[in-house]
Amino acid sequence: MSATFLLVFSVAFAAFLVLLHLALNRGKFDLKGFSLLMGYSLLTGLTSAYAVMFAGAIDLVVYGIVATIIAGPFAVLESINLAKGRGSPFRSIAGILGILCMMSTPLFGKSLFWLPELAGFVGIGTYLWFHFRSPPLNPMWLNAEMEEAARIVPHGCGYSSKPITVFMQNKSSFFCGTFGCGIYVRRDRTVFWLKRRAHERLGRPNLELLAREIARRIGEGAGEKETTK
Repeated sequence: MSATFLLVFSVAFAAFLVLLHLALNRGKFDLKGFSLLMGYSLLTGLTSAYAVMFAGAIDLVVYGIVATIIAGPFAVLESINLAKGRGSPFRSIAGILGILCMMSTPLFGKSLFWLPELAGFVGIGTYLWFHFRSPPLNPMWLNAEMEEAARIVPHGCGYSSKPITVFMQNKSSFFCGTFGCGIYVRRDRTVFWLKRRAHERLGRPNLELLAREIARRIGEGAGEKETTK
């Protein structure tokens, strides 16, 4: 396998990921979030591709360690979401199976490598479909909305680490978050909490009003229609 082919493949894959992330986030862009998501996606995708291209020459022990380090955090996070009922169980199951199948490619040999690859693409594709249908699940979308919301509420306000609850009717339950911010959407409420550093970065906005505005935007992004005070 030539170095030129690997370079062309890497560039083409990176371009695909750029378009994919922009589609998932409805065109919203955040450099920090984009860099982290792109970095993880490239690391996962190129490691799997490398395993396919050099299936007969890699050390399975070393590859297993690397694959565990890469896939482990994602699998653990989605397992927690699954156990706690945060979001659709099908989304979490599809994501976990998808990444585990893709990273297990070398175990199937040269003749059957396409089986885990195909299963992995189906799993990851299904996982991404959930994210495409619900923009709040995507950190870049959420971060952009939070910054926009912070601009329209009073600034220079005090900080509290206590979660803020906005009571509203939601059609589904899920957890979403971005840098320094966590949001737990439940059927009858949306729970919002923000770290001090993020509060400072946003200009010290009024937390109560920011939580209400974020809850409203998440509801609209997730297709919610009915809200109550």
